[in-house]
Amino acid sequence: AFIFEETLSSGTASFSPDPVLKQLNQEFAGEKCIFWKHDAKQLIGIFNTSSLIPFHVALRCLKSLKNAGLSLPLIGVGDTVSGLMECSYSYNRALTALTYQLYDSSSHIFTYETICSVPPKTRLSDIDYLPLFQYIVKKDRDKIKAYCDEFIDSLLYVPMPPPNYVYSLCYALFHQVQQEFSNFSHGEISEIATARDLYRFKQLSQIRQWLCDSFCQLSEFIDAVYGYASSKYAQVQENASKADDPIICTAKEYIHSNITNHIKIEDIAREVHLSPSYFAIYFKNKTNVNLRDYLLTEKMEYARRVLMNPSASISDVAYDVGYGDYRSFSRAFKNVHGITPSDFQAKYRS
Repeated sequence: AFIFEETLSSGTASFSPDPVLKQLNQEFAGEKCIFWKHDAKQLIGIFNTSSLIPFHVALRCLKSLKNAGLSLPLIGVGDTVSGLMECSYSYNRALTALTYQLYDSSSHIFTYETICSVPPKTRLSDIDYLPLFQYIVKKDRDKIKAYCDEFIDSLLYVPMPPPNYVYSLCYALFHQVQQEFSNFSHGEISEIATARDLYRFKQLSQIRQWLCDSFCQLSEFIDAVYGYASSKYAQVQENASKADDPIICTAKEYIHSNITNHIKIEDIAREVHLSPSYFAIYFKNKTNVNLRDYLLTEKMEYARRVLMNPSASISDVAYDVGYGDYRSFSRAFKNVHGITPSDFQAKYRS
């Protein structure tokens, strides 16, 4: 079985099969073969190869495809089988052979002989993603890149391991990191990218770059929202007040007006017509303050004003600013104002 595939760029219309099929039928008019359209960018051919060498057939096919106007055709060649009933096996092997373009962007022909038969060594349980987690939190782009490079290199136990193995391990790494941050932040982190995006890439270099870029963007977002890479609560209000930007001003007004509505980052971003991740990074870049710290200080400033009334209920105030228990609220209040809410209220009561 032979698979003929046109490598169409994103958004490109599918090729017209009729002139391609006509060209192939003319080229092999004297051979026992059949060609047909399989889907929007793929043709299939079956040859009786008793008098033909498969690779030579592929070369002739490549020439015909180019003559028919296909600029970047790919050909997958399956195993020679003993009868038509076994053609499905040959077809699947041709499909698998095509995936090996992951390692070679210059070739147009991929045969079943390319398929790796050596079982992989690294398993899902062998992935240690905790160092990467720390690099993301610390916003260490160099170490993020080094980790991604080492991870990809570790998968190459042979020069060309099964592409599905590479995809699945990269998918697992990305999913584990994303899941760890999702648990860590109680689901507040919106998706910077999804693991499914991996399958858009046909070159190993693209996967390597995508992993690095995605984790660096995630690191930017974590720092913009939570600020773990910088000191906490230092000059938050003073720094934030310096930003004279319409988007920032609109966001601040929304936060101030909805401080008791348990607002989330997604709510603020929607108000200024930006994605949550982009808005968080934009806010940090414009104010030099991470968004979580700003939200926290605004909440605690609201709480401070209310608690100046000695009869105000600390539990009610805690709930108003999004805290379900006194201990968490007290810790947050003290982090901002240097005193517990009960001691603060006692000052005004006395």
